[in-house]
Amino acid sequence: MRAKGGKATPKKEMKRHDPAAPSPVMTSKEVAEYLRIHQATLSKLVRRGEIPGFKIGSDYRFRRDEIDKWIAEKSGPQERSK
Repeated sequence: MRAKGGKATPKKEMKRHDPAAPSPVMTSKEVAEYLRIHQATLSKLVRRGEIPGFKIGSDYRFRRDEIDKWIAEKSGPQERSK
């Protein structure tokens, strides 16, 4: 591309999605599998506000980093073996 004055402007490179990389946003099914709980249990937790999630239309979505933080908070301090 050429900008005004005839100088070429650098092209912006698009970031490519790595299919092997985990998505930062998870579905209810993915979170239930991740936590090894039933989807009905997850639905109950998110409706009660006990687990971080947000709604898109009629479906819930979850940010992976918030779920990991929630897990760390719920598991409390870990004791170290000597």
